[in-house]
Amino acid sequence: MDGIDAGRRSDFARRVDAAFDRAALSSAGLLIENVHLLGESEVVRLAEHLRRTRLRVVLTAVPGPDWDCVYGVYTPVLGHLEDIPPLRSRRDEIPRIAATMLGETPHGTSRRFSPAALRCLTGQMWTGNLAELRRVVEAAADQRTTGDVTPDDLPSRYRHNHRPLPPREEAERETILRALRHTGGNQTKAARELGVSRSTLYNRMQSLGIGTGV
Repeated sequence: MDGIDAGRRSDFARRVDAAFDRAALSSAGLLIENVHLLGESEVVRLAEHLRRTRLRVVLTAVPGPDWDCVYGVYTPVLGHLEDIPPLRSRRDEIPRIAATMLGETPHGTSRRFSPAALRCLTGQMWTGNLAELRRVVEAAADQRTTGDVTPDDLPSRYRHNHRPLPPREEAERETILRALRHTGGNQTKAARELGVSRSTLYNRMQSLGIGTGV
């Protein structure tokens, strides 16, 4: 299944057109992530593609204050809405998902993740969910053209497991992540939503292992 991250807003129209063209040629499905971050014109363009295509298309989004309005645009062309927990809550699925993504890269069938590399992947926080995992898998695939993908082939920040957080800090982390997702990663708006200063939010993000690219 081909995929694009709608959170990367630059040149979205060209990228989504190309993604639908590629998927149509291969009769494969299409995954479009983070559609809640699209602007109005981009939502309309995507909805037009969905009306015309017969492909299986999966959209992912993080519900927020404006989600009812956005979802209303897709309602006539979507089969159903399903609430899926974030990737870090489904760690047992990460090896299978990562292996599938690796197989979709050029020469993917000639490589596999080593057990040590899979332990590194399952130990990450994955604040960017599937889009972040796909970027890491593709980066590792660029480093290893054949054989086992090892921890050394992963981007440096993913070569070690993150420390588990106590329940209180994990709850705080989830609250901050939810606010960041609702605001498209805008820390100033997220801080306002949480009722704290931007500097306080930044310090807590650093302490809780939340990257600035969420």
